[in-house]
Amino acid sequence: MCLPLVLTKRRLVLAAGSFLLAAATADVGRAQVDEVGPPVGDVCRATFGDRPDAPLALEPVRLIRWALSVQPVSDAALDTNADGTTSLAEKQLALADPDFCARPGRSCTAEDAEALRSRRNAILVWINAGGGAHYRFERVRVPTPAERQDRAHLDPAFDLPGEAVQLGEMLNVPADFVRASCYPAGDAQAVASALPALPAPPAPADADAASPDAAGEPEPFLLAYIPRPRLEGFRLAATPDDLSADRGQLSTITPAEITLNSDRRARTGSVYARAAAGYAFDLGRDDGTSTSILPFALFERQEDNGRRTIDKVGAGSSLIGRRHGPAGRLDEVSVSPLYTTDTRADIQVGTFKLRYTPTLGTDSAFPLGQPVDLGWARAILHADLLTDVGEVYSTGGDDTALTAGTFVRPGGRVRGRIRGADDSVLSQFEVDGSLRYLYGAVGEPDHIAMFETGLSFVFPNQDHYRVRASYAHGSDEDTLEEQQVWRVSLGVRF
Repeated sequence: MCLPLVLTKRRLVLAAGSFLLAAATADVGRAQVDEVGPPVGDVCRATFGDRPDAPLALEPVRLIRWALSVQPVSDAALDTNADGTTSLAEKQLALADPDFCARPGRSCTAEDAEALRSRRNAILVWINAGGGAHYRFERVRVPTPAERQDRAHLDPAFDLPGEAVQLGEMLNVPADFVRASCYPAGDAQAVASALPALPAPPAPADADAASPDAAGEPEPFLLAYIPRPRLEGFRLAATPDDLSADRGQLSTITPAEITLNSDRRARTGSVYARAAAGYAFDLGRDDGTSTSILPFALFERQEDNGRRTIDKVGAGSSLIGRRHGPAGRLDEVSVSPLYTTDTRADIQVGTFKLRYTPTLGTDSAFPLGQPVDLGWARAILHADLLTDVGEVYSTGGDDTALTAGTFVRPGGRVRGRIRGADDSVLSQFEVDGSLRYLYGAVGEPDHIAMFETGLSFVFPNQDHYRVRASYAHGSDEDTLEEQQVWRVSLGVRF
């Protein structure tokens, strides 16, 4: 969907004049607005595994960073609470508030005020132009009254009447309200013209206005990425469940990993690796639902001093259904037949895996599956309902915990991550943890549990690679092999 933008002649003249003044006063040696809008390479990021023709995704944090680097603004001007630091919220407010430097208590110089004014006007020209040749804006939802009250940059006093996209919405992290697709080739409007036009939901007039739900009408919701290429393409992660996740949420995915340990004095060494790889095919979408199929293969191996202690391989396919709702709500169901074997122990298991993962809306009391801003960090919590139904064809002998026959194991999993705020020194560090539990309703054993936690360093400006120190304790859900290990590994996810 490409949003129609309303622009009066008077406002066009004022905005164009401000934009020309901004371009004239900016340092010509720095990155400038390319035609209309920021340079695609400065504010957009590709996602590995997308189709070659897929658009890039604009990241609000990069947009803010670009805006404040073209014409630098002093830290003293941005530091609204005088604590000696500049937060993401302060930078968002500085760009969104047209009277930022005129407010009491501000420490803006004349250069600071001019830089903020020109950057704000330049972004407004870009928004008013509908994104120009290189961008398409897509409405996700409107801010709720509570969100407008809690986030200063969403103050309705900053909004321009009649505009389908507001500056504060564009600056919001994450992109909950408006998302932008980037087209380096400059064909954004050609793509938009080939898509049916859909009306944008109206924004509330002020923070005290009743929300759509309070008025008895459901909040309009439109699928965010058209044509949503992130549902397709090559996938690489640690487990089959991670393969089905939207690649727009790459940071929530556990990567494939490899660990090498060597003790030259004792002349011992070990190698551990685990990965799941597949290719997702989009089967279609209609009226807020989407379906895809993802054939995959998995691999896990550990060698201690040249002797294989784990040699797990498997293959299967996941049928994934998604239903999108208002305020970012998402219900995902996955059905995955899987065949697993451990060649070391001659284990053979066939499993039918069921998974239900809810993502609650941002307007809920507890936004499960949605990132939560803690100020210094961002946290996200996921919960899955799991059921494994299968048959053990070969137990591998007396050295394994498996027993032949049918099994049914209902249970669940809780996963959480905390990562430093994008503008802090902790932005590249992440702490994660997960606990999976399955109950042996039919077959042995009675209980299967696995706890895992880790500390990761994510490579700068690249969420695909990380170094992670982790601890795992519990039983493998397929082969029941016991693990209690510390590892330092290199992780990769596509």
